[in-house]
Amino acid sequence: MILSCQTGFDHKMKIPQTESPLNIYATSGDRSGEIDLIWDPVKYAAAYVIQMQCGRESSKWKVVDLVTRSSYTAGGLKSGRVYRFRVAPMKNKANKTWSQQVKIKAP
Repeated sequence: MILSCQTGFDHKMKIPQTESPLNIYATSGDRSGEIDLIWDPVKYAAAYVIQMQCGRESSKWKVVDLVTRSSYTAGGLKSGRVYRFRVAPMKNKANKTWSQQVKIKAP
């Protein structure tokens, strides 16, 4: 999506708006207690915020990291426990649209 804004020169400048990451995947990591996440990169995203939820769906989301690439390995997780992850691209601190969540059991 493109947003327009007025500049001081009597013409409009188009500013791209970030979108949520699509196609987020979670797989078992290389070691016990690791989960690998990968998602489609979002154009103009400066970084990605990764959140995790453990246990019941009603538990709160916890920010686990901020990365500049479109992949992440969560480590130190309890084997056999179910985790949920979601990712949001960041253009600025106020602009976050979360991906769909992925659910996976830690190996």
